[in-house]
Amino acid sequence: MKKFLFLLHFFSMILFCSDISSLAKAKAGVCYQKEILPSKLVKKEELIKVEDASEDFLIEDAKFDKVKKEFIISPSYTNIQSKEAKFEDSLEDLVISKDRVYFTLTKSSNIPLSSEYVNFVKSRLVDFDKIKIGECFYEFVKHKKVEVAKDYISKQAYEIIDIAPAKFRIVKKKILVKPAYTKIVKTPAIYETKIIKVLVEPSLKRYLVDGKKICVKNSVQKYKTIVRKILKKPPFTTIVKFPATYKEIEIKKMILKPIVTRRVIAPIKSKYKYSEDVYKDYFWSKNKNNSEGLLTGLSICKKIRKNKIVKVNVKKVKQPATTIKKEVKAKKVILTIEKKHSEAHQKKVILPPQYEKVNTTVKLDDSRVVWHEINCSR
Repeated sequence: MKKFLFLLHFFSMILFCSDISSLAKAKAGVCYQKEILPSKLVKKEELIKVEDASEDFLIEDAKFDKVKKEFIISPSYTNIQSKEAKFEDSLEDLVISKDRVYFTLTKSSNIPLSSEYVNFVKSRLVDFDKIKIGECFYEFVKHKKVEVAKDYISKQAYEIIDIAPAKFRIVKKKILVKPAYTKIVKTPAIYETKIIKVLVEPSLKRYLVDGKKICVKNSVQKYKTIVRKILKKPPFTTIVKFPATYKEIEIKKMILKPIVTRRVIAPIKSKYKYSEDVYKDYFWSKNKNNSEGLLTGLSICKKIRKNKIVKVNVKKVKQPATTIKKEVKAKKVILTIEKKHSEAHQKKVILPPQYEKVNTTVKLDDSRVVWHEINCSR
């Protein structure tokens, strides 16, 4: 720029080389004319720094991925209940005596003779194996009625199922829903402003011709005000740590499984009571009218006694004791969990200085009054 201004000034001197500043230097026989030469100005574009170079930070916060996770708060288990045995009444045949061969005094009698008597008769009479059913002999016997009881099962054995239900305990569990992470907080730079005045037009000398008078005035200089930012404190970052976030849930935990215990109840026995003639003290007597006993007669009769059956009520197990199982499904909750994808990080950025373009006017030469030669014939 300085070189350009020098060349411009040099060529202007050559152009007006015949100019003289006053008539005192005028030559004889030469005519001169007065002329006002304007100021020599040049326009230029100037870059003014309005902000110093500085630095900044690009911050990216920690990133998280949200996922849904399922938690069991109550486990699945089998609930067991007992169902008692069911009974039904049934009339059953009870055999209280079996088929047997016995001996009586007469055909019409049903009183059995004793084995001693039979053996005695056997020793004195005939072989009983050869006696046919219905043949009779005579004898006497003493007798009495005796109450006899026959045992039978009136209620069958059965089971009772006792169930101790499952036991649970409520426990609290901490679930990590968001892990610990860091966050970078940026504190911006601090600037102070400074007002700068840039000369955009210098003071110029002006000649005003008023008739024969020439008045000289200076124009006012013109400035452009620019606000300049000066870095006082650069930006900085602070790392803030955030703790992990937990959520507390209640979980039903089985501490004891259901226990099934079976008890066998013994059968109930009952007695069927009935009276029976008991005969003993058998003796022989020739006198049929002997008052000490009954006349069995010499006609001992061989008979057969059929089964004696009575009906008794028996409680039979219609449906045995059993268990009813019911599956209890597990209870679940779904929580949203944040998993850390990436940590917060920062990147330093260098900011270049900032400039503002200003159009200015530079004065190479001030305005002046000169005399230059002219043709005298004009």
